[in-house]
Amino acid sequence: MSRNSKTSSERSSRVSKKEDWVFRIGMAVSIAALILGLLAWAKSQQGTDSRSSATDKTLNEEATTNGVGKTPLSENKDGNNGKVASSSLMDLLPDDAFSSEAGEVDAFTSGLGGVDWDQYDPDKSNAALQKGNAELASGNYQTAIVSYLEAAKYDPEDPDPWFNIGLAQARLKKHSEAIEAYEKSLEIFSDYPEALNMKGNSHMALKETSKAIAAYEKAIEINPQYPLAWNNLGKALAQDGKIAQAIQKFSKALELQQNYVEARHNMGRAYMTMGRNEEALTQFNIILQEYPNFEPSRRAFMEARQELQKP
Repeated sequence: MSRNSKTSSERSSRVSKKEDWVFRIGMAVSIAALILGLLAWAKSQQGTDSRSSATDKTLNEEATTNGVGKTPLSENKDGNNGKVASSSLMDLLPDDAFSSEAGEVDAFTSGLGGVDWDQYDPDKSNAALQKGNAELASGNYQTAIVSYLEAAKYDPEDPDPWFNIGLAQARLKKHSEAIEAYEKSLEIFSDYPEALNMKGNSHMALKETSKAIAAYEKAIEINPQYPLAWNNLGKALAQDGKIAQAIQKFSKALELQQNYVEARHNMGRAYMTMGRNEEALTQFNIILQEYPNFEPSRRAFMEARQELQKP
């Protein structure tokens, strides 16, 4: 063997040994990281399971005493007690979670009034309103608010610019400002169920459940045929621990709109919270037959089925 061949062979051997050690070290580091990750996960699961066990025990006791058709779950005037912490309620859906946002704004911008004074100009108001709608649809919420304020200036007695300001503020997660805008809209036109419904949604975002319930109930008082408000009222009641009442509200929403996905999903989740998993599966299955890729209901269906399979 020539010197060059031998040198090349030795070099290859050294490279091979080096690569082997690098591989072994890499494997050791990976295995150590995996073990540490599994230990951390097990510790977190132990804490979660203990909390879930306590919650499930409480909910099962309530469900046994307070099923649908029996005395409703405990109600407290201040709304501070009986809150539900169950994971079954973690993905309750608001009125528009499933449906497309297309047309959401235009549905409420027909104009409901005007006043005769120097600045009153309905054409300018409508132009500014439509400009704001285009900005809102494009996600330019701050610019939309400027246009809506201009629309309100030219028609101070039209509630729609203030309603749409509320929509924009809510999308900016500024729910206190959104509530103020909805209230201005309601000062102009008190019988405005859409404004009350959206006001309730912002109260819910701020965890002001009792105020949200009052807003939804007022919206329903004005328009009893308003399924969105019935669904949101059910959602608020469920979050407040009044599960049996919530199911009744979801049922009413479905009576008014049979293909209301959010209401049916929420009813299924409420049934799960009461341990009525077979009834929950029925609701989720109805949704999935029509929309098999709707992730919230698909996930809930799997959870309910797993609960039924437990010994």
